[in-house]
Amino acid sequence: MTKPTPSSRSSSKWFWILTLLALFILAIAWFANPLGKVEQAPPPETAAQSTEWAPAPDGPAVDVKLPETPMKNPIVNQTEGTGN
Repeated sequence: MTKPTPSSRSSSKWFWILTLLALFILAIAWFANPLGKVEQAPPPETAAQSTEWAPAPDGPAVDVKLPETPMKNPIVNQTEGTGN
């Protein structure tokens, strides 16, 4: 019996093997960053003075009127959760 002949030439097989190997090496070099360049962060901008630490205004304060009656907890009906 004769050996079956391959459907493609062996030179094209080696071409694709070398092409994939080259792409793999380029991908590793790309992710490894061989030049070691690191992007520097821009310097922080000067922020305006925070209102938390700003001095109190000189004008009149806002009147606050609180209710006179003390707050109480609402009355809960005891029969709601029993299912009767």
